[in-house]
Amino acid sequence: MILDLRASGEYVLQIDGVGRNTDEIRGRWDAARGSGSHIAFYGLVWHGTEPEAGQGIWAARVARNADICLDAEGVSCFAKDDGV
Repeated sequence: MILDLRASGEYVLQIDGVGRNTDEIRGRWDAARGSGSHIAFYGLVWHGTEPEAGQGIWAARVARNADICLDAEGVSCFAKDDGV
């Protein structure tokens, strides 16, 4: 999975896997109200082990090292890529 957070407030989540086409989920994001350690993703729901596009808001945790974790188990986490 590749998560692209854009300064415009939009996100693109690309999901790829063996034997499947790449799926994209697009929506908007913002800092969750009342908490500096969560991000709200609009148009994203979590079913089982993978995210899906849907009518909902998904709150993701921002870890101390600034990684963004979409799942409660801390398995689907994303780190900043400076394009190096």
